[in-house]
Amino acid sequence: MRNTLKNAGFSTLEMLIAMTILILTLSAVTLTSFGSQTMITDGQTNRDALSKAEEGLENAQALVRKDFKLVNSTTSMEVVGGLSYTEMLTVSTTTPPDYATKKITSTVIWGDEHARRQHVSLSAIVTNFTRAVGGDTCDSQATGDWKNPHVQNSITSISQLLSTSTSINVITSIDAYKGKLYVAVGNTTHATDPTFFIFDIAKLKSNPTKALLGKLDTANTTAEGLFALHIAEGATTGSMYAYAANEHVANWSTCSQNYNCAQLQILDVSSSTKLSLASTTNFKIPSIAPASVKGTGGQAVGNSIFYKDGLVYLGLTKTLSGPEFNIIDVHDPLHPAWMGGYSVGAGISAITVANNLAYIATSDNTKELIVLNVSNPLNPTLASVYDAPGSAFGYGQSLSLTGDKLSFGRTYISSAPEFYILDASSTSSRIPYPPLGIYDIGTSASPFSILGIIVRDSLTFITGGSPSTGGKFEILNTANPSAILPWATPLSLPSSSVGSALDCEGNDLFVSSNDSSNNGYLLVITAGT
Repeated sequence: MRNTLKNAGFSTLEMLIAMTILILTLSAVTLTSFGSQTMITDGQTNRDALSKAEEGLENAQALVRKDFKLVNSTTSMEVVGGLSYTEMLTVSTTTPPDYATKKITSTVIWGDEHARRQHVSLSAIVTNFTRAVGGDTCDSQATGDWKNPHVQNSITSISQLLSTSTSINVITSIDAYKGKLYVAVGNTTHATDPTFFIFDIAKLKSNPTKALLGKLDTANTTAEGLFALHIAEGATTGSMYAYAANEHVANWSTCSQNYNCAQLQILDVSSSTKLSLASTTNFKIPSIAPASVKGTGGQAVGNSIFYKDGLVYLGLTKTLSGPEFNIIDVHDPLHPAWMGGYSVGAGISAITVANNLAYIATSDNTKELIVLNVSNPLNPTLASVYDAPGSAFGYGQSLSLTGDKLSFGRTYISSAPEFYILDASSTSSRIPYPPLGIYDIGTSASPFSILGIIVRDSLTFITGGSPSTGGKFEILNTANPSAILPWATPLSLPSSSVGSALDCEGNDLFVSSNDSSNNGYLLVITAGT
């Protein structure tokens, strides 16, 4: 009897243990079964997110190959299978900035069915390999509060930096490049006044009177100077050159090449504090075939310039004969060589070159903009002509190319807008009509000629004006070209001066202007905080 009861007790305990094991096993099987489904779903979602992140990175890399300035931070949302994905491309400059590389990070964020926040990120470093030399050092992302721009600092007159008594210093061109601001001056009071200046940008922002690094008189027997600048490194380490369109008037048919007879000057600026006219290369475009550039009394003078891949694209005022558009080989800056040209029949105010096409703003009111195929520098050919609206004046004046969009500025014209955004995606016989966008800045009461344009992502920065009413610095929202809108209250320029040039480095804007007494001014404009 005792044994029977004892055995019965053990049977009950064994049953309880067996039931517990069974419950645990069933629970594990249930969790594994349903958990596997969740894991499968999560795995698929993760793969989808990773694919989106990879696609975002690949799209950004494709934009780099098209135009480095197109790669900017973006955010978008997409709903797939009931899940909402936030796709972010974050773009940042390297530290310290070298102006030719960006770090891009593609991030995808989503919430799973249990409301858990998930994300995946991929990063890469991209390089502006097509314009690593002589390229743009402006940050294509306009960070900060550009609805409230302000003048951080200024030089109220170039004259205050000179030891001589002078009143005429007309600033014609500026180029911000890798920590320095290079400034060209056209007319001066005295023949010995400097016409070329180099400023330290960091000091220009903090203490302008201490910012001057060097100055040079590029033609010490005349009061004429330079009209346009482009800065680029040389082939040897540490070398730097300023390519300048020379404003000096000469009889190009008879004069002999020197600093008073040269449409192009190449200044060795490797040492900002040791500038020398002796180390300047002067280049006169040949007055014999095949160039045959001739003229006098203001004809055939250097007027605009662009540098790319060892070539200088030089625009002249209207010639007596020969091409106003000229391509010069400067792979060896000490021995420039004329390659080819194109006769426009008008003065050339601005040039920009990309994808074997040269976009040229002219002073001909029947072809304010022309496009040349320069794939063969020995023989540029006409690709397109744009006749902007208006039957008189409104000459082509300024250009800025970003991707497939060409921003085009004109001198004031009462019967048509001064600002255009044109479709530059086609290489057909002409720029497609109509414009993608237009904006009328000038009025009869306040005429406005656009003398400088910079495009940064969705914002376009403009300067210019009129001697009768003064000038201003203006920002437009051009995210939607068909509906261009003012972005900020325009800034008036000092002493009713007219903006003559505009450039940018990092997130800072630099504006030059000239007043009615021919005094030149420099402004540093930054975003509000």
